[in-house]
Amino acid sequence: MTDPVAAPQPHQAHHHDPGFWRTYVFSTDHKMIGKQFLSVSLLMLVVGGLLAMLIRYQLAWPNTPVPGLGWVPEPQVVGGVMSPSFYNSVFTMHATIMIFFAVMPILIGSFGNFLIPLMIGARDMAFPVLNMLSFWVAVVASIIMIAGFLVPGGHAAAGWTSYAPLSAVAAFLYGRPGTRPISCMPKRTRRFDGFRPSRTSGSARPMMTDIA
Repeated sequence: MTDPVAAPQPHQAHHHDPGFWRTYVFSTDHKMIGKQFLSVSLLMLVVGGLLAMLIRYQLAWPNTPVPGLGWVPEPQVVGGVMSPSFYNSVFTMHATIMIFFAVMPILIGSFGNFLIPLMIGARDMAFPVLNMLSFWVAVVASIIMIAGFLVPGGHAAAGWTSYAPLSAVAAFLYGRPGTRPISCMPKRTRRFDGFRPSRTSGSARPMMTDIA
């Protein structure tokens, strides 16, 4: 009677642990990038909501100091009271942030990244590194958009479409004599706003993934 022989164990592949930074920060996984887009979009949604509250406050109590707005330098805010140019900036950035930094990133960046590969049976999005870079370009663009309130002359104040007549009236745009707000700059200068590359790549990658 022979002794039982143990069956050979299948070879187990050793998976390299990418670490914290490559897993949660600079990840190329479509699910993690979708979660990152969702987190930043919800944060920008809060910023856009706060700007909406400033609009409602000004409409309800015009020429009244707004609580917590004393840190904004003059002449955009004088004694906590919003100037007309600053109100236009708040209105413009509220719409811009809500559309281009909240709604579109949630729909395309978050749901598109998370769901499309799962729906078509793909392992990941096409061009994973470009997918990661599109998120970080959107993060940098979000920071630039918020920091625009601190530049001399104030933020863009011509409405999120930059259409006339608001964009053609200098009295509504110039927050300080001798300065030029972003909305008065040539379109060639304003076109590189940091978010267009992210938006373009974010829209093209789902189609490339479907084709591949």
